[in-house]
Amino acid sequence: MDLERESFEHVYKTPESDHGWLQSGCVPARAQNDLWVCDSEGTVKLLDLRRGTGQVAWAKALHEKKINTVEASPAHDHLFATAGLDRVVKLWDKRKLGGGAKKMLLATLPLSRSVNSAYFSCDGEYLLSTSQCNKLNLYHKPYAWAATDKKPTHSVSHDNQTGRWLSTFHAVWHPKQPGVFICGSMQQPRSIEVFHTDNKGRRIMNIQGDYLGSVHSRLAFHPTLDVIAGGNSSGRVSILKEPGTAP
Repeated sequence: MDLERESFEHVYKTPESDHGWLQSGCVPARAQNDLWVCDSEGTVKLLDLRRGTGQVAWAKALHEKKINTVEASPAHDHLFATAGLDRVVKLWDKRKLGGGAKKMLLATLPLSRSVNSAYFSCDGEYLLSTSQCNKLNLYHKPYAWAATDKKPTHSVSHDNQTGRWLSTFHAVWHPKQPGVFICGSMQQPRSIEVFHTDNKGRRIMNIQGDYLGSVHSRLAFHPTLDVIAGGNSSGRVSILKEPGTAP
């Protein structure tokens, strides 16, 4: 997408033969020609953007049910994580794409309910998961793991029950401050909650305002500016910035 030119580049669409839909995707910070996508059938695909629209370089069924997110580590080229409806977060080794799923699997992180998302911090030191068991789980140094069934380093209680009509929460990391992450909130008055790993993942701040009158389930930091964009389930996007800063 080019906002200045008001143009989009079409890079991929699901084949008509596919029964599911695309759920999430990411372009790794250190591999800008790669596009990872996951779908409702439990499959992850790796696309090489240099090969033209729709060129799938690799595809593999990695979960039994829908995968909600796929995320490549920004600091370790071989590592990527998936999270899904089958109540588990999985860590994978990209270097073993040529083998089966068992050879690629580095760690399995089971939870009691489905997992909305799993994202790496900008320095790759933490993996953060948001789940329907009302937890924000932090896993320290996931790149160093060799065993399965790891327990979270810190686990923060958080009401993630957005209900039937609202989008699920996805806690996301600050792109420049490795320990900071944010998440939407079900509390009144409506707010965006800010957390920090130095505080064992607990909340350090609440952001409130006149424009936050609804639940903002999906959030994103601007990659270079101190700006947060929040979206609600009605299609409204709010832009938050520090008072007195340029628009």
